Amino acid sequence: MSDYYCLDIEFQNVDFSSYYIKEKTEISKVHHAHLTSKDNEIELKIFYDDESYFGEKLSTWSDTIDCKKFGSYIKVKATENHTNERVQKIDISEAKLCGLSSGSNYYEGNKKYVIVKIDTVKFYWNPNKENKTQLNFI
Repeated sequence: MSDYYCLDIEFQNVDFSSYYIKEKTEISKVHHAHLTSKDNEIELKIFYDDESYFGEKLSTWSDTIDCKKFGSYIKVKATENHTNERVQKIDISEAKLCGLSSGSNYYEGNKKYVIVKIDTVKFYWNPNKENKTQLNFI
């Protein structure tokens, strides 16, 4: 099993092309991300094409919003690449933005990424069939 969850996230009602004026490239609203939780920290590693300057635009945009409402801008989309088949749904709609970091060495393969730290995540799980018990009422 993997130490992260694969997600596709969509930034709803956010036009990143108006941020970080240096480049006016079109930004995809949907990004692949890895969600990790360790040492009481929740991180989203959001992948993007380097030429889009998404990391810089995300950083500039995040300075203009209420960090407590960060999760309300994001919708987690279902992915076919489940890292745990019992996970039914992942919800970060109530997450607060706790930090954001990017760097020139933040690459995985040919994709650049930015790390977003959030304070909460909700997991919805399918029942574990092995642990299901049957109740008999007499």
